[in-house]
Amino acid sequence: MDKNRSFHNSAGAMGNMIDRIFRGFVVDMIDFNGLWHFVFNVADMYVHIGIYIIVIDYLVRKHMEKNRK
Repeated sequence: MDKNRSFHNSAGAMGNMIDRIFRGFVVDMIDFNGLWHFVFNVADMYVHIGIYIIVIDYLVRKHMEKNRK
């Protein structure tokens, strides 16, 4: 689990950093055309996935520790 969250956060951060260095802005790549008002890029999705993995991992570990006692 630790490797997955580190990979997702690192990949997303690197993607955004590369765009900012070479383009001066982050390119938005996915537009949901009326379904949502949100526009995402793949790097942002990786950052979000990494954060969700961290939160889920924390909650599962906390629940497991509580049940052991």
